[in-house]
Amino acid sequence: RKQLVAIMDRYKLDLVSVSLFADGAAAAVVGAGPREEERTVYEVHGVTSQLLANSSKDMYMYVLGDGSVTNVVSSRVPIFIGKGVSGFVDRILEGSGVSIDQCAMLCHPGGKTILETVEEKLGLTREQTASSWTVLAEHGNMSGATNLQIADHLRRSPNYLKYQWAVC
Repeated sequence: RKQLVAIMDRYKLDLVSVSLFADGAAAAVVGAGPREEERTVYEVHGVTSQLLANSSKDMYMYVLGDGSVTNVVSSRVPIFIGKGVSGFVDRILEGSGVSIDQCAMLCHPGGKTILETVEEKLGLTREQTASSWTVLAEHGNMSGATNLQIADHLRRSPNYLKYQWAVC
């Protein structure tokens, strides 16, 4: 019994990770100047990032020497996101002349609580986050591949024509 407990403690993070993350893949071709025969799907108009203070122990991923991956995502992540999302989106839209109500929100759905927090803090409608909800329901959290899956879902949905802008 002690040996089983030791094994479970050692692999506890792996068990949580496997239960939270789904398999998925995505790819994008990114270029600076499309040729005449190419069709642009999205244009990138701005890029920013933000590190959240005191969150380094709440969300991280290690790729180990044997190729295995250890993910840690604590229940505090939605709290960190809630504290920082308004200022982050303000910086993204700053100087663009675009308001949040003109945008589809392509939010990585780490889970239901994260999507609900983002909607609440930004005053978004469920229609603005529909692609995030759909991908979460149909595929789960596929880690980094989720972002491109959400963008692809928006591209194929009626909201693609409704919203000229998307924040990812």
